[in-house]
Amino acid sequence: MTAALNEDVNACLAEPAIANRIHNLTIEPMVMSPGELDAFVAADTQRWATAVKFSGAKVD
Repeated sequence: MTAALNEDVNACLAEPAIANRIHNLTIEPMVMSPGELDAFVAADTQRWATAVKFSGAKVD
């Protein structure tokens, strides 16, 4: 199911009308496979965890 959903979303993002609409919203879509998404989320989580730790921010 994940692969099928990923394929459909990537196909939608390849449609010029949809791509233009997203671009006009100043969003940059990232077309990737489920594995690439997992790696991206893991790296981004680590990056932001480091930034939050460095900032000293605390949850009230």
